Amino acid sequence: MSTEIPADVPVQEMKPPSRFEVEIEFVNSLSNINYINYLIKNRNLLKDSSFLRYLIYLYVTYCCNVEFKKYIIYPNCLVFIKILVDNIITEEEIRITSIDKVLQELNDPKLFTEMYDNFKSK
Repeated sequence: MSTEIPADVPVQEMKPPSRFEVEIEFVNSLSNINYINYLIKNRNLLKDSSFLRYLIYLYVTYCCNVEFKKYIIYPNCLVFIKILVDNIITEEEIRITSIDKVLQELNDPKLFTEMYDNFKSK
């Protein structure tokens, strides 16, 4: 018995993911509160203006567009992106307190209760 693949069988090429696939994957990854904490604390991404603009773009594209919402696997990511976008501040002094506020808001048990109740009622 030979385990070789015959030469006439085409090998399916792997295509790189589309921009949409990459973005929707990232948006869904923001459902993980530990990942968001990591991005904020270790990567200082709330201080990166490019990343903040990207968050706003993702919010407008995926959170505010009903057509794209159907691709969201973890709906809590939409709530978390909204919290992040709502707390984007340009002034450096205020930004530091805003980061603490965002982390506190994201880790608030009431937020999860509200999301659960909202999901349960639909």
